[in-house]
Amino acid sequence: MSTGTLKGRHGNATLMVDAATLEASCVRQIRGFLDHPAFTNPVAIMADSHAGAGAVIGFTMRMTPKVIPNVIGVDIGCGMVSLELGSDLRVAHAQVDTFVRAHVPFGFHRHSRPQLDPETGFPWVLLNERAEAVVAVLQQELGLKARPPNYSLEWLDAKCAQLGVKLNAVLTSVGTLGGGNHFIEIGESERTGALWVTLHTGSRNFGKRVAEYWQWQAEKHQAGHGKENWLAQVAALKARLAPGPELGKALETARLAHVEAGGGVAKGLEWLSEEDLPGYLFDMLFAQVFASLNRQTIGEILLQALGAEARDRIESVHNFVDFDDLMLRKGAIRAYAGERMIIPFNMRDGVLLCEGRSASEWNCSAPHGAGRAMSRSEARRTLQVDAFVAEMEGIYSTSVGEATLDEAPDAYKAPALIEAAIAGTAVVVDRLRPIHNLKASDEDTQ
Repeated sequence: MSTGTLKGRHGNATLMVDAATLEASCVRQIRGFLDHPAFTNPVAIMADSHAGAGAVIGFTMRMTPKVIPNVIGVDIGCGMVSLELGSDLRVAHAQVDTFVRAHVPFGFHRHSRPQLDPETGFPWVLLNERAEAVVAVLQQELGLKARPPNYSLEWLDAKCAQLGVKLNAVLTSVGTLGGGNHFIEIGESERTGALWVTLHTGSRNFGKRVAEYWQWQAEKHQAGHGKENWLAQVAALKARLAPGPELGKALETARLAHVEAGGGVAKGLEWLSEEDLPGYLFDMLFAQVFASLNRQTIGEILLQALGAEARDRIESVHNFVDFDDLMLRKGAIRAYAGERMIIPFNMRDGVLLCEGRSASEWNCSAPHGAGRAMSRSEARRTLQVDAFVAEMEGIYSTSVGEATLDEAPDAYKAPALIEAAIAGTAVVVDRLRPIHNLKASDEDTQ
């Protein structure tokens, strides 16, 4: 059930969280979206929402023809995968920790050589099949005609050149975790006692390059709709019409047309031209598959480290364009009936395994986690390492200390708040209580 609505010049947002729990900067970002001509479809804001770098986290809306790359942001396809390991496994924590850190690069680090044969290890056939489906959706839903790329190693090589990144850097990023809130966690099922391993990562630097390149294209597209152009229109109208109601009406009509064309929009919220939009979406599709392949590769390394086989697998993605329902989800996951999903809380409180409810009021979505209660800088400034260590008692981790203080449990919203809020969109089927947690340290980010 929603807790309120925010209304703007162009759209409305349903809040799935008490507005009083949202920081002022988050509310400003939401209102900025609703006053923007790209946000005309119903918006649902998730319970874990907080202000992000240029776009609000916990945002969902069905795609319009005005697509802003910064809304999804730089970690395209970021998500979680949980693998069930069974209940008869015994974890040698120190040995596992050492093995994982030796075989999965954390932070900014990459592998010394590709972990997959780029010709056969990438799902090129699947990508090309999905591209054809995207073409059909764009034509049917948005009236856009597009020619799909021919995904291949040659395509990726050319794309890397376009994005300004080396092909080898992309290939050696497959099987790498990253830093920040990305993690690997072994947890125990509350319902069955089985062990699961969960990991959180995305498309690494490739997704970042895609987002930055296409936002740059959007900025160039709308450069012609800037202040100078608007002032010239005003001057021309004033030269042609005498002061009075007719001039006032003409100025208002021109203003609305100027905004609709992209004039006067906030920096960083420029949208792509109709010609550029398909290119972004096809790069988005590849980055999403790349992110899933990254998680799959790490998962195989983890299974090797644990001497286990995966008995079950659940994956949830939270920064993406969903080409099934054309929903934009930024810090939000799919939540359809019959589909399972993962909602993590923090290093101490573990993970919820859920099933969706297909709740239209929620845009058939759910929170992607607990959401930050304080910024990283605030967490480093106000939280104490001793308290962090005490909160993690009973959970094996070599990642608890000054370097990860901004990831301490108290930096996130209370799990009870999130769990109570999601009742309308998700059914909790199990909980994974953490017994081992790994994150990047300072050394990994040098």
